[in-house]
Amino acid sequence: GSAQSTALNEALALTLIDLAGEPAEEVAYAAFSVNGGEPTLRLLVQSPDASFAESDFEGEGILYKALAGTSGGSFTYQGEDPLVYEGSFRQVTKKNQADLAPLIEFIRWVEESSDREFAAGLEAWLDVESFARYLALHNLLLDADDMSGPGQNYYLFYDVEAERFTVVTWDANSTFRGDAAQGPFESGTIGGPNEGLAPGQGGLVQP
Repeated sequence: GSAQSTALNEALALTLIDLAGEPAEEVAYAAFSVNGGEPTLRLLVQSPDASFAESDFEGEGILYKALAGTSGGSFTYQGEDPLVYEGSFRQVTKKNQADLAPLIEFIRWVEESSDREFAAGLEAWLDVESFARYLALHNLLLDADDMSGPGQNYYLFYDVEAERFTVVTWDANSTFRGDAAQGPFESGTIGGPNEGLAPGQGGLVQP
């Protein structure tokens, strides 16, 4: 089948991310046919949920999903009311045991800290070694729609014991579609099914 129907890029990207020691969804292929027709190959991707959090992280924690920047979602401090963040983040695990409070406090700190405070304190808030691998991997994988793309495709895992966040890959179907020659300060577009969408500002960008 074609690269689009087999989603080989996503399967390869998630496998490489997993081999690099970063949280990654499990993948598997399945074939199905309808009324005796020709079999169709499809990629099955693990849903990032409680079982994903338990298998990919050692400690107890909360999993949050960033919502699409194209629909108004953003990593922006909007006060302490969790309801205001419904368009930006969705809590996936521990819904009756925890809330958005740690995430809201993290966003507030990122937005309000000085450059010096940000540099000195980021390691206490974020697993920076994991985040460095995340950035390197998604650049090497030519991912045009990672956490800084228009879809803001990422999750955040909050380790309740370490009181620290980890950035988690999600939706790697735009990997191997970026421009290898594009510089870090140049804007571009996403090819494939989302052609024409320009990567936007999202994620942990210090204002």
